[in-house]
Parts: sequence; structure tokens; C-alpha cells
Amino acid sequence: MGREWECSLEAKKVKKGTTRELCKLLDILDEADQLFFWIQRANCSVDRRRGDVFSHCSGNFIQRAIEVVKPRLVITLGQSATWYFLPFAHISDVVGSRHVQKVGAVEYTLVPMFHPSKANEASRKHHEVEHKKSIAHAKEIIKQIKREAKSE
Repeated sequence: MGREWECSLEAKKVKKGTTRELCKLLDILDEADQLFFWIQRANCSVDRRRGDVFSHCSGNFIQRAIEVVKPRLVITLGQSATWYFLPFAHISDVVGSRHVQKVGAVEYTLVPMFHPSKANEASRKHHEVEHKKSIAHAKEIIKQIKREAKSE
């Protein structure tokens, strides 16, 4: 359901505009595998012969994944991921904000961000202030999680 993060410093082949870039922005290059569970909502299996188009999208399992993983922070990357949590919100309107969400007994903070791909470079630049705010929100929550883990 998840994908291995390529954030370690050894992953030198990983270039700008990838998950490694996001890990650099959040200052978690060496810790991402311990801090993150990543699910790609767009991973869908489409079988038009059976008539169950998109029935195997990972989006169908996100609620259950949240209940099992119990994240404190959920970062959405891009419009599609953001729509799952904030239906019909435009990404440029919600980047820079944070939203307390709840699934069952699990409460977490949602931080929408632009996707780190090169295709979104113009949007990130045009909304640079908001983009930096989202990064700051995520970093703040990550630091809090790290502090609490150390004190346990």
C-alpha cells in the first residue's frame, strides 16, 4: 500500500522534484522511513471488462489506513490528494493552511502542499509564501512529534 521513501543521503540518484526533495524541505532526510507512511491515492487498477472502474483505488483504503497507522500529520501532495480530504477545495486556496481532521478516534493535522514534481514548479513559485507556510506547519508538527518521542 505504501512505497519505500527514497530520502536517505545514499540515494544520490534521486534528483530535485521527487520525494527526496520533499524530505529535504522538511529536514527529515535520514528519518523519513521512521516518520512516514506514504500512500499514493492515484494508484488505481482499472478493469473496464468487469465494470469496476476505480474500485481498487488506494483512496478506498485511506480511512482504514489512518485508523491503523494513527498519524499525527497528513501531508497531501497536489490537487487530487487534497480533494480526498477537502472536497472541491482548490489547492492554491488551501496551501499554507492546516486543518484538524478526525477519522474515528484518530485526530491528525492535515497540511496541503503542492506536489514536489517539476510540473508544479510554477505553482510553487507563484504561491511561494503559502508554500513556505505549509512547509513550516509540517516541520513544526514533525519537531513536536520528535520531541514527544524522545521524552517517552
